Amino acid sequence: MSNPVLDMLNAEEFEIEVGHILPAAAMRERLLSLPEVRRAIAALDEGALAENDIRQFVSTLMAEFSEGVRFPYDVALAAIAVVLEGRSSDFADEYLHDLSRLKLAEMPLSIRVARECLKYRVKSLAGNQVKLDQYDRSPDPLRS
Repeated sequence: MSNPVLDMLNAEEFEIEVGHILPAAAMRERLLSLPEVRRAIAALDEGALAENDIRQFVSTLMAEFSEGVRFPYDVALAAIAVVLEGRSSDFADEYLHDLSRLKLAEMPLSIRVARECLKYRVKSLAGNQVKLDQYDRSPDPLRS
């Protein structure tokens, strides 16, 4: 069963909207700015899209992988990486880490974008930890 939110990320129109291939950091930002990606993030947050739907979607795309041939769904996999970037789950961690570790000439965009997403996650986590540390050290106004 296909999901219309995921199907948008695999549409030819979406790939055209993404435009030229950019360096990974810029491509991450570009993907994050697109309404299709924002809709997918919202659908995942609201429960209209399940991680299992994404797993099946990616599995279907990967079934068409052929060694030595440019992977036609590279942009879709990069978009999924951006969708999962802010998600705190085992699946999101698995997807981003597994994709970022690949060394395949057939799908360089999604691999590089996944690496950028992981960098952003680390920075975001570090920033949140600093905020928590600062908050935890503040005096409790009820105990004063």
